[in-house]
Amino acid sequence: PSIPIPKAIPKANVHSGKAKVKADPVGIRRLQQTFPVHVGDDMEEIDHPGFLFANNPTHVKTKVPAFWNPPEYGSDGVRGFLGNWGERLMTPEEAEQVGSFYKKMPTIYVSIASYR
Repeated sequence: PSIPIPKAIPKANVHSGKAKVKADPVGIRRLQQTFPVHVGDDMEEIDHPGFLFANNPTHVKTKVPAFWNPPEYGSDGVRGFLGNWGERLMTPEEAEQVGSFYKKMPTIYVSIASYR
């Protein structure tokens, strides 16, 4: 069976009726100098991705680290800031504003998700 891949992440719960706030370039630079950045206890519960493809689907939840979404990127969040929610590729200038530095060197983030 083919796995459905969403074209863009839904924008539904971004604003929650609040006024739109632009990204804060000074805050982004400050955030980039914070290293290491870690999730800690900031977890959220989501539907387990595997139950969508099970023969006898049972609604199962799993805890995962909350999506990194600092307020410095404005009310549309980092997903809106980078590529307008998947509507376009992010620009090199936008990509340079995400991530952090350690001893003035950019860091590389790698994540492996395994939902079993």
